Order: sequence, then C-alpha cells, then structure tokens
Amino acid sequence: MLHKRFIFVSLLAPSLSFASTATESLSGVTRDVFDNLSENPALVNVEGGKNYLRIGKEGGAQSIMGVDGFGLGVQVNTMKEVLMTSESADAYNMDALKIAQSKLSTAGMPLQFTLGGVANGIKWGLGLQYENAKATGLVSSDDKKSVVVDPSYMMTGYRAGLVRDELEVSAGWSRATWKVGTDGTLKAGGADAKIGLLDGASQQMNDALDVTVRYQAKAAQWFVAFEQSKSKLTLWDNTANAANGVAGTSTDRDEFMKGQTISFGAENSQSINENVKHFMKSWFTYLKSTENLNKQKTEVTDMSLSTAHGFEAGLSSWATLRGGVQSTFWGSMSHKITDFAADNQGGTSDTNEVKASNMLRAVAYPTLGMGFKFGAYTIDATFAQDNTGSIGFTDKILGKVEVTAQF
Repeated sequence: MLHKRFIFVSLLAPSLSFASTATESLSGVTRDVFDNLSENPALVNVEGGKNYLRIGKEGGAQSIMGVDGFGLGVQVNTMKEVLMTSESADAYNMDALKIAQSKLSTAGMPLQFTLGGVANGIKWGLGLQYENAKATGLVSSDDKKSVVVDPSYMMTGYRAGLVRDELEVSAGWSRATWKVGTDGTLKAGGADAKIGLLDGASQQMNDALDVTVRYQAKAAQWFVAFEQSKSKLTLWDNTANAANGVAGTSTDRDEFMKGQTISFGAENSQSINENVKHFMKSWFTYLKSTENLNKQKTEVTDMSLSTAHGFEAGLSSWATLRGGVQSTFWGSMSHKITDFAADNQGGTSDTNEVKASNMLRAVAYPTLGMGFKFGAYTIDATFAQDNTGSIGFTDKILGKVEVTAQF
C-alpha cells in the first residue's frame, strides 16, 4: 500500500504550521515520517538527526531516535486489522471466524522494530513486525450444539529498504495465521463434556509480499509498487463425530485466495501562495484475484485510474487546516464466476462473466482535519474520515488524534 510523504514547513514561515501528522486528512497524497518508516525501513535515518515521539488515539505509540550513529524505530499497537479474510466465514458458515476477527484485532499488541544506518552515502534499514493474539470463550453454534472456541492469531513480517540520492527501494514479506483447535476435543458451551469442533474453516494462513520503488525526478516523485498475496485454508469436517468427541478430519485448500496488484504513478506538491499548499497524486492500478470455494471459483481482473488532491491552508503560524479529495475516474473490471456440480470444484461447471468499463466509477468524497503546533509539539486530528463525506458529529469525528514531539 502506498503511504504518504513527510512534509517540513518551518515555524518561522508566516503561513503553514508544522505539518506532520494525521495526514489521512490529505487523502493519501502525502506521507509523514512514520508512514515513510512503515514503507521503507531505511527512512528511520532521519535527516538532521531529529528524534520523534508520537502517541495517538488510534495510532498507538511510535518513536524514532538516533543511537550511536544508527536509527532506531519502535511502533507499538499501530496495526489495527487482523490480516484474515472474512470471505471464508461466509463461505463455510463458521460464525466464530467473524467473531474472532474482531476480538483478535484488539486482543494483541502488534510491534514493529526498525534499525538502520548510513554507509557510503547509502541509507539502509531492516524492520521486524510481530503480533501474537489470543481470545477465549468465543462460542460458535449451529442447530445441534455450541462449541467454545479459543482462536489465536500470529503474524510475523520482515522489511528491508535502501535509499540512495533520489532512489528509494523497499521490500517486505509477512505471514499471518489464524486458527482454532483441530483435535476435536474442545469444551462444549462451558460444560466439561468434550465434543468436536463445528464443521468449517479451522485455520487460515496468509502470505504477502510487496516491493516498492520510488524515484524523485525534478518536481515529481515517481513510484511503482507490486503486491502479491496467497491464502491457504484448512477445513474441519466433524459430521460423523458430532456426538462422541472423536477427532474429525481436516483438509487443506491451497490457494484458497490469491491476488496480485501492480500500481504506478507520481506524486508532487506545490505552493499556491504563501498560505496554501497543494499536493497531488495520480496512479494506475492493475489487480487480479482468485477465490476458490468448495463448489465455486471467482476470478476478478480490475484496472483503474485514480487521482487524489490535498490542500493545507495556514490559518496562523500555529494552526493549519487540511482537506483532501480522492476519486477513481476510470475503471474496467471483469468478474467471472464458475459454479461446479460436485465438491472440490468437481463435476460439470457453469460459467458466468460480467465485464464493465465506466468513467467516474468511485465518486469523490472529502476529508478534513486540523493541525496545531506549540513549540516542539504538534497536535493533529481528523474530522471526516468515514468515506461518506459527512462532516459533523458522526462516529468518526475526531476519530484520529495524534500528538507528536520533535527533539
């Protein structure tokens, strides 16, 4: 995923305040120092030897510090989503999967560590991501019985990055595994009796790989990004053992879901006047994904051309108003569904394909935020981030508030 670019605006300028955080208000057209760090570990080596500390309502705690010539970054509880597909819950009728997805998102404390340095004019960085979450007492039920499941989720990820002059290169790999017990001896509804796990998805493992290259050429920074994901599903069949607690059987569905995405485009910024700054990003995206269910296969090919614009208006030397808008003004999609007569995509098949190409596929929606600077501290907040354009007392007003200290 392409993030935002960090902007420095001097406090001495009569216009914009220090524009550092809550850059979602700018609709993804720019990245700040911690967004840069998440994408490319080499950017832990901040120019000028500056150190940063940030705490946020939704952003956890983050820091970047220089230690003995090295850059050190620590990010705690900044990854909020469990990397697990919800489609498998619908496909295999296991309520526990959906319940676990929301519970596990808050049960763990994801960590990201980054270490970097500079050698022969080349910045380098290595990053590690880790999360281990568990939830207990979640109940999955059908018409015959209920079973207490204790799902767990573990994610590990690695990133590496280099920066030399105008060129930035980064790559990352991660594996996320969600699972419940598969021994057929889980507790039943809080009682001591042992009965088998309900039929359905009992484990899902997701592997993801991404590579991003950026190059600054005059006023614009060009980028190309590639992402690949693959999901393996384990299915639990306990129909014949529902009453006696005997372990059932499991089958693996390799490449349950897989997808590839490539995008390329450019970002730039310019000052309209001493009080207003404009940011712009335009990019093309190609996506191809496949989902393999028991008796159905879905293949999607999607191409889109998008643009985003953000604005910062300096209200004073200590206050900045931010706004942005993003839209997909052209898109072309092919959606093919193949239904099979027998299990494991066997027997006769019937295919239905729908193609569509249109302009203004995604209507633009606005975002809004404010930034304040008091000495070495900045406070930033979002006002409208619910993708509806609602600016007012929605559940997303002040949905993100961050305080950043620079020292």
